[in-house]
Amino acid sequence: MKKSIMLTIIALVLFCGSASNAGESADNAAVIKLKNALMKAAQEGDLAKVRKLISSGVSVQTSDLKGFTVLHCAAVKGQKAVVEYLLEKGADINAKDEHHVTPLYSAISKEHIEIIKLLIAKGADVNAREINGSTLLITAAYLGHIKSVKLLLDAKADINAASNTGVTALIISTKAPKNSDEIAELLIKKGANVNAQTKTNVATLHLCASMGNAKIVKLLLEKGAKVDIRGGRFQIPLIGAISNGRLEVVRLLVKAGANVNFVGRDGHTPLFGAVEKGQKEMAEVLLDAGAKINIQEREGLTPLLVAEYFAHSATALMLIERGANIFIKETRNGSGPLHMASCCYTDEVARALIKKGAKVDSKAKDGIQPLHVAALRGNTPVMKVLIENGADVNAVEDRYKSAPLTWACRKKRKSAAELLVKKGARLNDRDTEGNTALHVAVMAKSIEIVKLLLESGAKVDIKNEKGQTPAEYASKRKKSEPAMKEIYDLLKKYKKKPKKK
Repeated sequence: MKKSIMLTIIALVLFCGSASNAGESADNAAVIKLKNALMKAAQEGDLAKVRKLISSGVSVQTSDLKGFTVLHCAAVKGQKAVVEYLLEKGADINAKDEHHVTPLYSAISKEHIEIIKLLIAKGADVNAREINGSTLLITAAYLGHIKSVKLLLDAKADINAASNTGVTALIISTKAPKNSDEIAELLIKKGANVNAQTKTNVATLHLCASMGNAKIVKLLLEKGAKVDIRGGRFQIPLIGAISNGRLEVVRLLVKAGANVNFVGRDGHTPLFGAVEKGQKEMAEVLLDAGAKINIQEREGLTPLLVAEYFAHSATALMLIERGANIFIKETRNGSGPLHMASCCYTDEVARALIKKGAKVDSKAKDGIQPLHVAALRGNTPVMKVLIENGADVNAVEDRYKSAPLTWACRKKRKSAAELLVKKGARLNDRDTEGNTALHVAVMAKSIEIVKLLLESGAKVDIKNEKGQTPAEYASKRKKSEPAMKEIYDLLKKYKKKPKKK
């Protein structure tokens, strides 16, 4: 609808156009020239010329190919004297162009107040609609023309008329480039339907909540707006306010009784939205209003797990202090809060969880422990917390029987590998495929970790289940991969002169 309005307005401010066309082929050139001259004179406000041309017989109803009349031209350019004269001569006050635009619309589009007053006084239809169903009041509200809005309302324009898409003046006023609040307030006080919705079920409260317009939200609620009205992208106003970080509006909606445990299409409640954004204070407002702290969405995630996933430590710590269950695991891979903290660089959260009783050796799917996850991510701060609290640096997961050191090697996490070696990780343990940490470091082409392991005493001659030593694996790839050539040479060197443990 906005695009349609703007296209119409652009058309209005262009030259009114030529009256000549193929359909007028019967007219002689002189008549066509006179019609064009009349439209130009009306646009320029040359009243004397307009009088002369009309007196000479040029029709007062003259229009261009698109139905834009002489009266339209005078109205859009604010030529009051010409408008008065044309009306005296019988110009159609409600003439419509191909977009169903009337002269009154033309005047409103440029906010020519005196022309608007004149046309209304002379009986212009204040409820005329464009081809898209927009009324003059909708257009005036959209443009932010508050004086035009007042004049139309005084003339009894239909305050609740909707466009073809269901947009009302009140709904569109929220998008006005100027005077938005003033127009919305005026419409509400004049009796606009505060619960009107577009064809996509968007209401004014949805828009104002998302934009953080606390003043209008408060007024809408006072005038009976449904606090949990359904519709639009965010489903209820509260979710829209949360998604856009509108704390003041959230407070207003919650105070008005918004459902803080509303479950959206994604299975999330408003609390999930707040913690995902790291909106600690907002989350507290929801919790104070009764939001369920341990509710799980479709994959078993809780607000605490979500806060950790997005590394919002302050929010996660608040949830822990307020009694979030630290033992609930999500259903996809069985990760609990301590696994999530290990993944997402929140060592403060890891400490708080352990203090509350979380087990450092808790297992997710396939027996994966928090230290495996932290090693894979290279999360040395959390690794230190876990090890300080008794995590086994040589613990193996169930599927491949690999230890945290192997996980660090796989992702080239040198700092993590150094920490594990320093804390006593066994260098030569093999997983179910027979690979040692050195095998995995070679496969990952991590020259730095290969050096670390060799200098720490890793054996170079252990074969995996395919019968390959790390050097043999590198040998097969050294010609096509430059990094493997360097690794191969290093392995050969250590094979000849192995370091002592």
